[in-house]
Amino acid sequence: MCPLLVIALAVGLPPAVGPLHIQPAGEVVDLTPAELPPAHAPSAGLHPPLATDHPDGGLTLATEVLLWRARLGDTPFALIDPLADLTPQGRVRDVQPGNKAGLRVGGRYQFEHLGWDVGVTYTHLVSSGGNDAAAPAGGLVYPLLTRSGLTDRADRATADVRLKYNVFDLEAGRTLRVDDHLSVRPFAGVRFADLDSHLVAGYDGRLARRAEVTLDSTFRGAGPLAGVGTDWALGEHFTLFGSARGGLLYGTLDTRNRETNAAGTILNADVGDRYSTVVPTAAVSLGGAYRWRSVTVAGGYELTHYFGGLGRPDLGDDFAEGRASRRRGDLSLDGVFLRLEYRY
Repeated sequence: MCPLLVIALAVGLPPAVGPLHIQPAGEVVDLTPAELPPAHAPSAGLHPPLATDHPDGGLTLATEVLLWRARLGDTPFALIDPLADLTPQGRVRDVQPGNKAGLRVGGRYQFEHLGWDVGVTYTHLVSSGGNDAAAPAGGLVYPLLTRSGLTDRADRATADVRLKYNVFDLEAGRTLRVDDHLSVRPFAGVRFADLDSHLVAGYDGRLARRAEVTLDSTFRGAGPLAGVGTDWALGEHFTLFGSARGGLLYGTLDTRNRETNAAGTILNADVGDRYSTVVPTAAVSLGGAYRWRSVTVAGGYELTHYFGGLGRPDLGDDFAEGRASRRRGDLSLDGVFLRLEYRY
């Protein structure tokens, strides 16, 4: 009991402090929301949609027009010497395919909400070109593709080359968001390549009487391929992109070297060679894209290189005429492309 109350009761005074009365509380209102937000809900504006985002998955089909130039690494056919004095000098002439239009088609399926995708592409290009050479007054032409010691001098030379390029790529990759603008897609797969070149050189005059050399090279192989692609979003519709890839192709290189003179009546050589080999390959591409709803238009530059993708038997020893060696040449393709994509 309170001490003041005891004293008041003792002296007969009315208590100054009455008993403590607690008022009942009013009705309790539950202010808990019907649905709680996630524990780590992203703030508004974090990771806005990019032009390359497809969170709901789907199939994308693409068609590309390729304006490429092929470069063959071992195609010199004549040396133009301004003086016929048995001292070789002057400039070497080679033959290369010109700028030709190729085609690439493919499709890619992206799985819903996972970022994983699988796809296939097919690239096709046929390119050809020619070149010629003539000896100046007082000079001569040295044939570079004939056997040594037989058809060594001429007055005129011509050459034509043709390349057929067919490549299939099977790939699987995953798109990873780095920040609000940048995404990265590592990928891996398998490449099937068919590289076919055909070169015909003709020589006439002096020791050459409508002489002709035919060189054929065909590589068919397959192997693993891996790389990474990046996309940099410049808003909701525009994207800059780039990619780099490399691989090793294991296959068979089939080559042939045939030489005739006197309009085909004299056979100087007819040698074929077929062996297994590994051809490394690498490619880079850069470009930009614009996406509007389900349609994307993209364009850029691409460079593809095959190390030792071409070959031919070489009969360069005039003292041991049957001692053939294997010569290898690189193949490069580069140029611009224009791609149209449609996403279902």
